[in-house]
Amino acid sequence: MSFSLVRLQVVVLLLIVIDITFLTSECEAVYKMHVRIVNNLDEPDQLDFRCQSRGRADIGPILLETHGQYFQFDFEDTGNTEYICDLWYPISHRYHVTITGYPYDTKEYYDNCDENTQTCTWEVNYEGIYDFEGDLLYTWGLN
Repeated sequence: MSFSLVRLQVVVLLLIVIDITFLTSECEAVYKMHVRIVNNLDEPDQLDFRCQSRGRADIGPILLETHGQYFQFDFEDTGNTEYICDLWYPISHRYHVTITGYPYDTKEYYDNCDENTQTCTWEVNYEGIYDFEGDLLYTWGLN
């Protein structure tokens, strides 16, 4: 076997290894994501919430006591994460709403979250819950 043929085989093998490494890293991509919940209720009303993900973290309960106060949690998404959040106000929990704080569904993510910052921001008002673009997506119900 000639030296140039061996060199060619080594180059081809190296390219195959690089290609397999690239494909493997693409399949195992992990993204740092953020969920932010902002209390825009007037004082003395307080916002209480809890977010849960199947097989992952349980965030809360969290109490946001003042207007403008927010809580943000960060996590690594491997492509199968979803956080469901329950929100209540006032402290007596008279009003309640369940939202998808971080959606598993890709379309819902691009509709409701800022892909540039990889953040799902939820603004909480008396009318309901607004996404980062100011669209009212959820309304309160009596608890």
